[in-house]
Amino acid sequence: RCDSGKVKSASLAYGEIARYFKVPKVKNLSATIQYNDGLTNTFSFNPVWLGGAQYVLQVGKQTFPVDFLVRKELNTDGLTFQLTYVWYYLWRKLEISGFVDIWSTGADAYPSKKIVILSEPQFWYKLTPAISIGGEIEISRNFSGAWSKKKDFAVDEIFVLPTLGLKWVL
Repeated sequence: RCDSGKVKSASLAYGEIARYFKVPKVKNLSATIQYNDGLTNTFSFNPVWLGGAQYVLQVGKQTFPVDFLVRKELNTDGLTFQLTYVWYYLWRKLEISGFVDIWSTGADAYPSKKIVILSEPQFWYKLTPAISIGGEIEISRNFSGAWSKKKDFAVDEIFVLPTLGLKWVL
């Protein structure tokens, strides 16, 4: 319970759908179409459609997928861009994974005319094949989902939000 005596509950839902299609005769290249959307208990995000290409760099056994995307945020004018890099590495019982997104916002988006950086590296130690302990660190700049302890958003401020967790894989 919070100070007001009201029960706290989940306050945010967010989802992404991404589909990749291999480009025939071009090794490691795929076309992609994606959809992102979400809401909180006080407002809804603008849905975003993305389309573009993914190229997978192969270095030994390690792969490095990079997405080059065009973004259309609904309820805003124009198109913007996004670059996405995703990683996954397993070393013995330590799993390191995450992503970094870099995108631009349009003139009438929030925050307007900014470059947004969002990364969420995760570190998990496998206690058993199904249970891991660890967490993630959300690192962002100009990401409107990042809020300070004062419950406000600051343009051009870097936010670092660590989270500890327990992961159970079924």
